[in-house]
Amino acid sequence: MLPPRDSNDFHIALKQEREKKGLTNTELAEAIGINTVMIGRYEHTCHENYYSVPSQETWRKLNDYLSTGTRVNLKSSNSIEDLSVEDLIKELKNRGAKSINIEW
Repeated sequence: MLPPRDSNDFHIALKQEREKKGLTNTELAEAIGINTVMIGRYEHTCHENYYSVPSQETWRKLNDYLSTGTRVNLKSSNSIEDLSVEDLIKELKNRGAKSINIEW
């Protein structure tokens, strides 16, 4: 799990996790649906040019992908109306749900 996006060691942890998975910046960015230059910006320290902090949504996508290796399929709106039951269950499991009860 990545540290909070605004922590001093986020940039180090992100780079370590990405490299541990054998991913390039481009591969990781494409997997979570962001611009390819952003991973490099997140991995810079706050004292360097081009430093950036991911949004909470992007942090979640990074954390989910690096934890599970599963591509992020949700649209940025996270609207459940657009998901199949199978996709919704998969997303809930990726987020740590132990059981799911669906009532119609």
